[in-house]
Amino acid sequence: MSTWTSSRPSRTGKRVLRNEKVLKAAGAPIDFTGIRPPFGGSNPAVQKLLIEMGYTYFLNRINTSDWLPEMTATAISDDIVRQLKPGVIIGMHDGPIDTPSGAATVQAVGMIIDKARELGYCFGVVDASGQVIADRYVSSGEPIPAVKAPVPYRIPLAFGTEEEIPQPWRPIR
Repeated sequence: MSTWTSSRPSRTGKRVLRNEKVLKAAGAPIDFTGIRPPFGGSNPAVQKLLIEMGYTYFLNRINTSDWLPEMTATAISDDIVRQLKPGVIIGMHDGPIDTPSGAATVQAVGMIIDKARELGYCFGVVDASGQVIADRYVSSGEPIPAVKAPVPYRIPLAFGTEEEIPQPWRPIR
């Protein structure tokens, strides 16, 4: 059980509501209410509460070691691609606030997408039951556009300094 999801549902509920408030204040309201508690830590009472709060509770079905400092983008991509199968959810960390190898994780995403498409996979969304629903969009062949509204992070970061934040992230003051 992680410290994030205690055995007390009320504590988890308060943390979820606090995170919603922080994200909304930062200009990043939550559109998708799927949740995978850190380390998958939970229990039936916490899961029930999350569902009652309108969240879809799920665990990632492909775990990766993208949080390890020595992981390169290629190693992360290869590890995930090796585990691909229809209907899986890929669990990755979200960059420099989560992991010292955040830049490699960010770089690996494009590699994973390209290789998965090359192997015939498509991507989808997670429905209310926690299942992946395939989305059969066909690539336009156009390059992925530049980020216009970067994800805000509060300083200090868990790992590194402001100068070490890989772009396009920007700190919130």
